[in-house]
Amino acid sequence: MERDEIEDAVAARGSLGLVRRLGFALLALPRPAGVLLAAAWMAFSWWLSSGTHGPQDGGPWWGFLSNLAHAPLFGLLALWWIVALPRRDAPLRWARLGAREMGLVVLLVLAWGAVDEWHQSGVDGRVASWTDLVTDGVGATAVLVVAAYAGRSDARAAGLVARLVIGLAACALAAGVATAI
Repeated sequence: MERDEIEDAVAARGSLGLVRRLGFALLALPRPAGVLLAAAWMAFSWWLSSGTHGPQDGGPWWGFLSNLAHAPLFGLLALWWIVALPRRDAPLRWARLGAREMGLVVLLVLAWGAVDEWHQSGVDGRVASWTDLVTDGVGATAVLVVAAYAGRSDARAAGLVARLVIGLAACALAAGVATAI
């Protein structure tokens, strides 16, 4: 990619420019750093699931928020795995986010989510729930879709915002279902 094309991509304004600048900064890290970030984040999530947080009976809103928290927690895990993916050079230097790479990241996130749920099953005051895995996967997929779109040369702010809104709505829906079941 030519220097002026990179500058144009970075100079994009608004939400697209922000996401691209964040992506370029993360992808400036070496790929092994992505594995380290993912491992550190998994250790953090293990610590979170080792205890109870918040009121034991906080009502439906607390239950919804607790379930919703899975989406960003596992969405960020997907982001750290993106840093570990191979890069492509054209049209933008970005993580290679084809179907195979995205599927691998979702599989890694769901595998960790299953381990996390198993871990929670042995913690007093916590329960394992398959619906949490659904929210984990939705959060990871939302991040992957946004990241893949931001790396496209034809990406526009409106398209990015639409994907963000749909992703957030999907996360809220998954958390709502998890709360209702």
